[in-house]
Amino acid sequence: PTLYLRRGELHRIHKDWEAAEKDYYQARSLDPDLDAVEYCLGRMKLDAGDPQGAVEHLERYLEIRPEDARGRTTLGWALVKLGRYVAAADEFSAALANAGEGLSQPEIYLERARALATAGPEHLDRALQGLDEGLEKLGEPVTLQLYAVELEVSAGRFDSALRRLDRLAAGSVRKEPWLMRKGAILEAAGRPGEAGAVYRQALDAIDSLPASRRDKRAVLRMESEARAGLERVERARTTP
Repeated sequence: PTLYLRRGELHRIHKDWEAAEKDYYQARSLDPDLDAVEYCLGRMKLDAGDPQGAVEHLERYLEIRPEDARGRTTLGWALVKLGRYVAAADEFSAALANAGEGLSQPEIYLERARALATAGPEHLDRALQGLDEGLEKLGEPVTLQLYAVELEVSAGRFDSALRRLDRLAAGSVRKEPWLMRKGAILEAAGRPGEAGAVYRQALDAIDSLPASRRDKRAVLRMESEARAGLERVERARTTP
């Protein structure tokens, strides 16, 4: 039965859904107590574009293995596909509560925050709280803080976004990327004077780089964007 299950997984990876399903059921016919079959069927249904079918198998699997973080995460993905965002977030929370080796915790923290943010503005505080939990537990991963900044900006909480960005910049050797983001946030907040000052700081930081680094395409693009941003905010300050 284990070999049939493994072969079914190979078929799933190659998107041969019919062959995968056949092998999963063959594995279960040989060992009716092989509960991993329900998980594999759920994952296959999700990959095949049938999230409702995935939910049915995964819920049966989790009745047997309620603390399985992998199963909770996969069920969360299926619920997202069905637009059941709050329920998905609850599954991601359950996965994190039972997280062990092999589970990408930063990814699950992000998935939960995205699900809550998509569920509506009334869930924004919970999304940010969850990201802050992840930041504290995992040692301030940049990906979580960047998404928190994005959420703060989308909600018009510009000062909170700027504080988060300053925390990121404080731990970075390269200041110009963070200055560019800060300038964009200040610009979005309708504070052209401060935005202009920050764009100038970004240009000064770029000018201080060695010539070999200033010639890099990414740096040249950043310089161009900083100059364009400076021109925009100057126009905004002079336009009545």
